[in-house]
Amino acid sequence: MSNSAALGFLKEFSLGFLLVATAINAAGGQENRPRLVRLFQLDGTFGTEVPAKVNSHDKTETRGFTLIAARLENDNLGFLSRLRSVLTVANRDAKRTITGVEWRLDIYDRDLRSLSQSVVQTDKVNIYAGETAAASARFGAVLPDRMIVLLQITKVSFAEGSAWLASEECSLEDDLRAVSCKSR
Repeated sequence: MSNSAALGFLKEFSLGFLLVATAINAAGGQENRPRLVRLFQLDGTFGTEVPAKVNSHDKTETRGFTLIAARLENDNLGFLSRLRSVLTVANRDAKRTITGVEWRLDIYDRDLRSLSQSVVQTDKVNIYAGETAAASARFGAVLPDRMIVLLQITKVSFAEGSAWLASEECSLEDDLRAVSCKSR
């Protein structure tokens, strides 16, 4: 095969690969709209996000913000744990500034398969139009060694005084993998 033929083949292959990758990404983007509910497993210091089947009827796409990422960290202090949550939020609203984020952590004991504690956390932030920033909070409590944590954004406040409130309240099913959301 000559160099020009090999180069032509490489260009065609690259273009084909790019089109397939774009189609897969677009299909996944339609199926996986931005989620405000995340599920984590903690076995020690760092939490790992685990896939969850979320049964939600809320199809709202225009909230003005997106939860891009979430992370949980656990500092064990003997029998006491200090759990820190960090959320990365993007302001998609062109006219409003986000001034506060509120979320709920439902902490389940993985071994007992039961709710151990539910905590509401808040952080005052200034996320201007088109920007992304982190909201974080921590709390200390006696927590299970092996946890499953359901994180749900419940409220986002804007500078002019308005707020977005979650229309559904979510809870974890007995299998600790499926999430059911019901209207408030």
